[in-house]
Amino acid sequence: PEEGRPANFSGAVGRFQLESKIENSSPKTNQPVNITLRFQGHGNGKIIEMPKLKFPQGLEVYDTKTESKFFKDGRSYKQFDILVIPRQAG
Repeated sequence: PEEGRPANFSGAVGRFQLESKIENSSPKTNQPVNITLRFQGHGNGKIIEMPKLKFPQGLEVYDTKTESKFFKDGRSYKQFDILVIPRQAG
């Protein structure tokens, strides 16, 4: 229901774990880096929306791809692959 639901509620109900991974922890300026966020667990993870992320100044978000799957046993995952480019050192 719409009434009384938290403003940040996306509709995903279940028990999920979040894993994050950065492809290169020491990237070079102007070289792309992939950041992966993966939600997995029991419930309908396919409807999880990309969290609002606040990236530091000088980090350009270039592209985001998503992948999701729901399994017959009630498990699911949704993965966000975010391509960023650091435009300045630091």
